[in-house]
Amino acid sequence: ARIVDSTLAWREGRWLLEPDLRCEEPITLSAPTAVLLLEGIRARLEPAHLWELVGGRRVFPRLRGDAAARPSARAELAEGFRLSPYEETWLAQLDGTRDLGSLVEEGEADQIELLPLVYAMHVFEFVELPAEPPPVPRSVESPAQIDRRRIEDRLALARDADYFALLSLDRGATRAEVRVAHRDLLRTFSPDRVDASVLAEMSAELNELQAALDEAKDVLQDDTLRNAYLAQLEDP
Repeated sequence: ARIVDSTLAWREGRWLLEPDLRCEEPITLSAPTAVLLLEGIRARLEPAHLWELVGGRRVFPRLRGDAAARPSARAELAEGFRLSPYEETWLAQLDGTRDLGSLVEEGEADQIELLPLVYAMHVFEFVELPAEPPPVPRSVESPAQIDRRRIEDRLALARDADYFALLSLDRGATRAEVRVAHRDLLRTFSPDRVDASVLAEMSAELNELQAALDEAKDVLQDDTLRNAYLAQLEDP
């Protein structure tokens, strides 16, 4: 244990393992090497040096393998390093979404507590330290999901009774622009362009949407109705 601990005071130098040499006195470690290393890092290395070793504040610590996904694997990892229950809660935060600087500044652990743990686990290859967060996976929607979402979003605009937003127009739109927008939206939500399963499921919503589109066109193409409608929108 003292040999392992002493190496942590070195800033330069070389060491060599001689696997075939045997000591006459049998040696039994009272703690696993991972625990010795973590304790030595905590006792020997200053935060400024640890920031250098991990690559700075803008690294995104992320657990490798099963520990990234399974709480039971994180519990095993915590047991291997003999972490306290309080320290074990930090492992779930090492998901790569926040940089190490943010974890220190916003989390419950300060740099004296968290940096040694992150660095020790990095040495044992349980934690990687990429310079960027993982890309956000793009969700792949089915045609039915896309149609359903588009109908729901457009119907929400219709129910808000904002005819301009419903037709995706500004308030200065001309009658020609109103007519074109109305025609394009009717075509978009026509039964022959909607997934059959969605058409059967949301026929009432589609009818409501088409009626709202027709009403929006009628109001915005008639100057008298449009002026009254604008006055209603502007009335607090």
